[in-house]
Amino acid sequence: MRTRQRAGLLGLITTTKMMSASVMVTMLMTLLMTLLGGCSLYVNIPRQAGDVARHDPNMVAVGEAEEVALRYLMNDRPMKQPVQIVLPAETSPETYQAMMPQIGELATYNLDGEREDMPTLKVERVLIRHPLAELDVMRPAFIDEPLGPTEMVTVYMKWKPFSGWRVERLRVWRLNAGQGRATQSY
Repeated sequence: MRTRQRAGLLGLITTTKMMSASVMVTMLMTLLMTLLGGCSLYVNIPRQAGDVARHDPNMVAVGEAEEVALRYLMNDRPMKQPVQIVLPAETSPETYQAMMPQIGELATYNLDGEREDMPTLKVERVLIRHPLAELDVMRPAFIDEPLGPTEMVTVYMKWKPFSGWRVERLRVWRLNAGQGRATQSY
């Protein structure tokens, strides 16, 4: 009889230890997923009135999203000449220098302002609601007229663990310059 009681007591202690271990593992996994998942990343560039989002264009997550979007657009419409990359205001020279090789061989920048004599990819807006991001980028409307009219493209992206940002789709807008309104192109 005493042996059974001891076995029962030992089983209870073992079960309690195992349960504590499983609770502890669950808590550690939740903490790890929260830290790695970046569930609190909320970015608006440029600033929006009254928002509580982050606005730093030099944040690693912002730079990673910009790199993926701009590299995608450079490959979507390859050009044979250097392309000027213009990032949001307050982007540091160090951020520009780190990003250019990642975007492509023809990507270049000018910290003295935009040049009119070369095609440009200009990041107008960055909106990150982790794990989703939207970037509005102005680009040449026609490959054969890199200095001609421009169009705005919204790049929709999704972040996934272990692979980072990935472009999901593009939306090309035709801008009506007279009224400053965007209309969707088909």
